[in-house]
Amino acid sequence: MNLKLNKMRHLFLLAFISIFSSATLSAQNFTYSSNCVGFKFEATNKVKAYYSWYVNEELKHGKQNSNFTSTSSATLFTYDFENAGTYTVRLDVNGTSYSQEIKVQDCLPLNFRHSPTCLDEQIDFQVFDIPKGVETYVWFVDGEAIPNSDSDAFTHVFNDAGTYKVQLEAQTAALKYFREEEIIVEDCTTRCLESVTFSRSKKYLLGAWVKKGSCEDLRTTYSSPNSYAVAEVEVFSTTTNQWSVLASFHPSGSSIDGWKKVEGIFTIPNSMDAQGKLRVSLRGYCLNGDDKVYFDDLRIQPFDASMKTYVYDSGSLKLKAELDENNYATFYDYDQQGDLIRIKKETERGVKTLTEFRQNIKIEER
Repeated sequence: MNLKLNKMRHLFLLAFISIFSSATLSAQNFTYSSNCVGFKFEATNKVKAYYSWYVNEELKHGKQNSNFTSTSSATLFTYDFENAGTYTVRLDVNGTSYSQEIKVQDCLPLNFRHSPTCLDEQIDFQVFDIPKGVETYVWFVDGEAIPNSDSDAFTHVFNDAGTYKVQLEAQTAALKYFREEEIIVEDCTTRCLESVTFSRSKKYLLGAWVKKGSCEDLRTTYSSPNSYAVAEVEVFSTTTNQWSVLASFHPSGSSIDGWKKVEGIFTIPNSMDAQGKLRVSLRGYCLNGDDKVYFDDLRIQPFDASMKTYVYDSGSLKLKAELDENNYATFYDYDQQGDLIRIKKETERGVKTLTEFRQNIKIEER
C-alpha cells in the first residue's frame, strides 16, 4: 500500500512539473510598433519566466543564465535603430526562442502645424506640404499611437501642463515620412490680458518681426509659397465653441540683419459674441526640425491709431530701444560706465548709425 502511495505521489509530482514546464517554456510570440524614432516590442502570452531580448544575436535587454520571475519591464523592450535595414529580433524565455525579421526604413521629412497649445483646449494638428501618394497616417503622443488618427489632421486635448512629443508617420507605397515636434502645453488663462477690449467691425493693425535660424525655407506651406513663418489671428466663438482663423500674415520685404517684417490688417467680425476671445498664433516652419524661428516686437493697435513702444534694460533700467509708428527700432548703446556712446536706427536699407559719442578724460600724474 505504501509502495503504491509513493508511486502515486511521484506521478503527481511529475505531472505537476510537466504542467509548470509547459507553461513556462512554450514558444513566446511578440508584437511591435514603430514611429521611425524607435521600436516598441511586447511579449504576448506572458508567464512567470525570464525574458531576454536580442537584436542580430546581440543581447540588448535582460541577462543570460538568470533565473527570476518576470516583471512588466521584462516583457517590454524598446530600441532605437540607427540605420535602415533588416534586423532579426529574438525573444528568449527560459531557453525557448521566437524570432522576427524587422525592416527599418529611412524616413523623409514631413511637416505639420498646430494651433496654440493651451491646457484643456482642443489643439488641432494639420499636415501641410503633403507628399504625393500618401496611403496611411499615424499620429503619436509621447510614442503612443493615437487611435483612429489615420488622417492628415487630428485633434487632441491635453489635461496636464508640460512638455510632450507629438509625432506623425506617413506611408506611401514605397516611402515613409516622419516628423517629431516637441510642444509645451501651458495654462493660457494665467497669461490672458483681461483688460484688453476689441470692438466689433473695427480694423486693427498687427506688426511683428521674424527671423529664421539656419533652417532651409520650405518649398510651400499651407497658405503661402516659400515662407518659413506665419502669424495668424484667430477668434473664438462661444456659439460654436471653436476657434477659426480670421487672418494670416507672412514675412515680406527686405531683411534687416536677418529680420523680416510681418504686418497686416484684420477686422473683428460683427458676428463675434460678447464672450468671444481673440488670440494670435506665431508659428515657424523648417525642413529640419532642429532649428528655430524667432518672433519679436509683436504689437496690435487700432488701424487709425499711432503707437510707440519702449524697451528697457532689466538691470540698469536704461532705455535700450524705442520702436516708432512703423515698428522700426532706434537702439541706444552704452559703455561699461553706463554712458551713452551710440544711437542706431533701423531702416528699410538696414541699420544705420545716427550718432556716436566719445569722451576723453585726462588723468594727471602725481
